[in-house]
Amino acid sequence: MRSADGVFFSATDADSLSADGRREEGLFFTWTPSELRAALGDADAAVARAWFGVDEQGQLEGRSVLRAERPIEEVARELGLSPAALRERLAAVGPRMLAIRSRRPAPLRDEKVIVAWNGLAVSAFARAAIVLGDATYAEAAVRAARALTAPLHEGRALPHAFVGGQAQGRAFADDHVSLAAALLDVFELTADPRWLSDAVALMDSLERSFADPERGGYYLTADHHERLLLRERPDYDGPVPSVNSVAALTSLRLLALTGDGRFQQRAEMTLRALSSTLAARPLALDQMLLALDWATDAAREIVVVVPEGSGALATGARPFLDLLRRSLQPNTVLVVATEADLSGDLGRLVPSARGKRLRAGQATAYVCERGSCRLPTSDPRAFATLLAEVRP
Repeated sequence: MRSADGVFFSATDADSLSADGRREEGLFFTWTPSELRAALGDADAAVARAWFGVDEQGQLEGRSVLRAERPIEEVARELGLSPAALRERLAAVGPRMLAIRSRRPAPLRDEKVIVAWNGLAVSAFARAAIVLGDATYAEAAVRAARALTAPLHEGRALPHAFVGGQAQGRAFADDHVSLAAALLDVFELTADPRWLSDAVALMDSLERSFADPERGGYYLTADHHERLLLRERPDYDGPVPSVNSVAALTSLRLLALTGDGRFQQRAEMTLRALSSTLAARPLALDQMLLALDWATDAAREIVVVVPEGSGALATGARPFLDLLRRSLQPNTVLVVATEADLSGDLGRLVPSARGKRLRAGQATAYVCERGSCRLPTSDPRAFATLLAEVRP
């Protein structure tokens, strides 16, 4: 689902062709017990069936969607194997199954690259990279972010989509906010000030072209789009979050990072504009509830100064990020950077991180609220104590 420059295609069909030329839903991705036996032989097929949950009933007319739902210890015990032996068997079985599947007729693919949807994907990969320390996910997030923001750095407007690598149409409001939110996640991953600057630029463009100056909130279309009978100001979260929900939360994240009061004003205007909907139908704006929670809380600014590395993948940051991963820390922004980073452009963009130092040459964590910080620590246990403090 990725293009050559690292962005993500829109969709694939559910249907693909069977051996007799009929289109059948899920055929490319699903398996039957008999197909596993033909591909792997009886012994390895038994391993694949147990691990991936393939049975005679299936979920799609006798075909099973592969899913690993049970602990590996439970499956190993059922098969009479040790967990290590099962992992070794699965490492050999997976590539063989993939090779068989690759010979099936693939479903058709919609190769439009929609900016808003790609923003959601970039956020997912960046957050996964931060949590798991996975360089592959980090590469996917950064590579896609570079491709999506290329028009901005070439002096062109953000497009709504790319088709065959060519920009198509002018971006809508959701393209701006989804990409801005994704760039903040990439910034927290890499500590590269470019991504924070680009996010600010996108949110300023949103304000210029899509804001409702009288009621607050944002329209989906701008003046340069086709003139419609009714200019929609989205007030519900559907399969993807609405522009107003993402805009409110992204503005609050930018406020916590930059300390720039204009982002607080924009977030508050958006929340007020949608307050009647929040009061009457809160689950219609479930993503905006996250922004409301942030707005009524004291956001935490966590800065981890590391002696080496790049952002959240720096080795010295892992003990602290592992603690963050294992605790509930909503309404938090994260900066992982070296002293040199924090004395340059990054420190100018994020005032609360400016001037933070290592202690005794070791990675050092700072937990701050509204720019006021607790004593820094190089001890993950002390950091955990700070994170566990319950605030009114």
